[in-house]
Amino acid sequence: MEQVTVAGSVLNIALAGMKTFVGLTTRSPAMVADAAHSLSDLLSDAVTLWAVKLGGRPADGAMPFGYGKYEAIGSIAVAVFLTAGVVGVAVNSALALRVMLQSGVAMAAGEPRLLGVVAALATASVSIASKEALARWTERVATRHNSLPLKVNAVHHRSDALSSVIALFGIGGSLLGFPCLDPVSGLAVAGLIGMMTVDVWREAFMTLVDAADAKATEEVTRCLKSRVWPDYIDHFSDIRVRRMGNKFHVDFWAVLRDEQWNSGRVAIQSMEQIRSYLRTAMPDVSDVTVQLKYPAYVDTKDSCIPTSKVQLQYPTLTYPSLTYG
Repeated sequence: MEQVTVAGSVLNIALAGMKTFVGLTTRSPAMVADAAHSLSDLLSDAVTLWAVKLGGRPADGAMPFGYGKYEAIGSIAVAVFLTAGVVGVAVNSALALRVMLQSGVAMAAGEPRLLGVVAALATASVSIASKEALARWTERVATRHNSLPLKVNAVHHRSDALSSVIALFGIGGSLLGFPCLDPVSGLAVAGLIGMMTVDVWREAFMTLVDAADAKATEEVTRCLKSRVWPDYIDHFSDIRVRRMGNKFHVDFWAVLRDEQWNSGRVAIQSMEQIRSYLRTAMPDVSDVTVQLKYPAYVDTKDSCIPTSKVQLQYPTLTYPSLTYG
């Protein structure tokens, strides 16, 4: 995970230097602004690297549930950078378009130097191709390691590629005599990045507040139902999954049949067997809490009945719950 982030930082430094040189040489405001965007990505890379390294630490006495929440905090920080970028692009593009329309130069023919135009177009094209490639590489690594900060940073890389599209349209528009293409494309790109940013905010916030993960819950339920358990395990219920960094914490009820309930050996054996199976079947699960319950107290609408098992009806009796973390 660190490799792709460091590679992104090196690429951002190279692109920022190239864009700054070409922008100042050709006097292209769009290219100079794009260089500033590439430099801002360095801060995003630094935050991502910090969040990945800190969030990957194992649990200890100070943080008994692990450091995974730092990944969500880092993702929110990157989302702030994205939001600032969206607002900046939208405001600057709107103001530039307004000035052009008021001054009547929105369709004025330009007289750009051919060499400068070619250099600027080539730089913008290289930026788009390289940043999109980096975004896809980061997405693949993020998916492989289930890393939210890397996923968010991939969005930031793609936003940089899209900002280069603004520069490309601006340079092309000047060459064709349509300088208004620069601010118009800027507004369009701001809207597109804005929609991606909303998704980033939502996922980071929902992770931070321990919202239910429907996909992970469905996978845990599928794993539990796919195995034929011993006869003393009747079914499972109240399955809850929360995200902790790139891992998941799971807790649920395991319902035993009443004729086996009073056996402490069976209770411990059941919890150990369930924990071991789930952590083996789902490597992304780092912690499993199993509680045992008598069948009469289970809400059937949230129950998970294993394959080839039939839920039985028992008389109403009260038994204490056993918890093993």
